[in-house]
Amino acid sequence: MRILEVGCGGGLQLAKLAAMGCECLGIDISREVLARAENYFREIHRVCGQELDIKLIAADFSDVGQTELGGCFDLVFNFGVIEHILDDAARLRFLQKKYELTKDGGYIVSYVPNGSHPIRNKMKRMNLGGYNIPEIDYDQHLMEEEFKAIGAKQIIILPHNLFGYLLMEKKNLLIDWLKKLIYLGMQVVPWAFLPQDFCYRHAGSLIGIGRK
Repeated sequence: MRILEVGCGGGLQLAKLAAMGCECLGIDISREVLARAENYFREIHRVCGQELDIKLIAADFSDVGQTELGGCFDLVFNFGVIEHILDDAARLRFLQKKYELTKDGGYIVSYVPNGSHPIRNKMKRMNLGGYNIPEIDYDQHLMEEEFKAIGAKQIIILPHNLFGYLLMEKKNLLIDWLKKLIYLGMQVVPWAFLPQDFCYRHAGSLIGIGRK
């Protein structure tokens, strides 16, 4: 399987996929983070002895095409990134390009923070996520609308990391342990037993999947 990650950063996701035998390509605008990714891959090879099939390109995604990327892919995905594109039209162009680089029958995937969980506004105001970069607030409806707009089929929007937002804010030892217990408990409850709206409301992140 041939996979492209847009905005691959330090390469954590690519390393996992390459370890399963996938042919991976990562693109990121920052040469600094790509250098960290290369160091990470070398360390994996040193410790595990596994050579990973990963190529990295330092470029703006909007400036590269099929020729530079060596053709189309079975899977094109982003882990974050797109929520920082504040302009609606620019965000759709980003998704459309992902779709165009996907083989017929292949998949596009987008992983974003959930913009509608209970402490989302507080998280942004107090910088609880660890960094403060402007981003839009995604919910399942916006994700689905954007996937439909680019022509994706068989669209699925999955709630992910239920109650993950509880772990962002530290108060005191007892409360933090209680929040951790709630979080861990929600990871083992089958989602089929929970109301769908509840899952979307309390998801820490959302995963959008579409097929070409």
